[in-house]
Amino acid sequence: MSWLAIEKETGMPRRTIKRAYDEWESEQSQKKPDEPRVEDVWELRRKHIDSLIRIAEVLIENISIPDSPSIDMLAKDRLDRIWSNDILQQLPIDKLANNDDRNARIQSMTHSFKLLFHSLKTHTKGKVDWYPLSQWSYAWDLCIADLHNLDAQSEKQLNDFFGQTQNLLQDIKRDSGNKNAIKTIVANLRRILWSRITHQQLDSWSPVVQIVALKDRKQGVVWYGRPSDVILRFKEARLAYKTSDIINKVAKNLCLERYLNIIGQLTTEVGIIQGAIEKLSASLSSDVLRPIIEQSRCELCPV
Repeated sequence: MSWLAIEKETGMPRRTIKRAYDEWESEQSQKKPDEPRVEDVWELRRKHIDSLIRIAEVLIENISIPDSPSIDMLAKDRLDRIWSNDILQQLPIDKLANNDDRNARIQSMTHSFKLLFHSLKTHTKGKVDWYPLSQWSYAWDLCIADLHNLDAQSEKQLNDFFGQTQNLLQDIKRDSGNKNAIKTIVANLRRILWSRITHQQLDSWSPVVQIVALKDRKQGVVWYGRPSDVILRFKEARLAYKTSDIINKVAKNLCLERYLNIIGQLTTEVGIIQGAIEKLSASLSSDVLRPIIEQSRCELCPV
């Protein structure tokens, strides 16, 4: 369109229009080429906010009470593992040349995740109560210590019961083909009792193991009510029943005095953990977080 046509269209003198256009064009040419547009800044901020909300979601997903706790993983280890687990799900491992590239990428992304977690705390300072996370960490570490003590108590009682019958433990190891039968039983007892604690199933006593017939004509000592969870397999039914009886006696000894021993402590600690998770889940939901983050800033926020 010519300047004359624009003059007719707008009713303004074409010289005035051309002068205004030339000034605008000159102003645009003097702008830095890398100066971000308002739209770009808003898009970067939206992505930043989404990343912080995702960090909160990952945290809540991974501090839940596990079905089978690792007794070698303290709270700090679990929190560090949170970021690594989420990274491994996103990382295009097949596109990385070697393990060095993979490890370097994981370390870099872990650092970025930790920075975002710090950023989330900065945005929510004074608005979100982070004390429940400290409660969770403290109670979890107590749980780990008490689970180690539970293993020690279980092993001692098992050895005492098996030792009452000459050669019984040797026969069990031989017939089951498991030289570490005691450690296998201890690990399963921990998992069973942990499950009952976390599902609040300690109010009334019931056996923790039972005997089932297996397809290979062997007798299996299994979790009570869960025949697929086999602890030990026996050729001799006598040894299977004797082992099952002793395991149930040890579990009963531990549970009937739960308010005086480690089981009671674990029950209290699990209650603290569950309460902390509920509080964090409520305060870190996306509906709560988004307006808080939108109205605050951190050092990572786009300018």
